[in-house]
Amino acid sequence: SSGINAEYGQAKSDQPIIMLMRNVFCPLSQEKMLIQRDPQARYYLTAEAMFNFLTGRYPVEDELAFKLAAIQLKMEGKKMSNFPPRTLQNIANQILPWDVIKRNKKQSPTATVTPTYNHLQL
Repeated sequence: SSGINAEYGQAKSDQPIIMLMRNVFCPLSQEKMLIQRDPQARYYLTAEAMFNFLTGRYPVEDELAFKLAAIQLKMEGKKMSNFPPRTLQNIANQILPWDVIKRNKKQSPTATVTPTYNHLQL
C-alpha cells in the first residue's frame, strides 16, 4: 500500500470538510472587475473575511472588535436594550471573535458593546 489509501473503517468515519480558500492573488482592479461581473463573488469574499475575523485569523484589538460588533448591530437595526442577557450573549458569539470573547469573559457583551453602540451615529 502506498500510504494514501485509508482503511475502510477510517474512510467510513471520516467527515468531509468544506473550506473556502482564497489563494489567488491579483491586483485590486481585477478583483473589483470580478465582483462587478459576479455578484456572488462579493458574498464569498465577505463570508471568508467574516470567518477569518471570527476565528481570529485577522487579529483585532478588543476595542475595535466591540466597535465592529456595535456597527453590525446598528446596521441590522437591532436595539441593545431589547435583548435579554442570554440572547445578547448568543449574538455576541456570532459577531465577536472567539479570542476577544475569551479575553473579556468576565464582562458581559452588554458592558463591552453597549457603550460603543450608544455613541454610534449611523
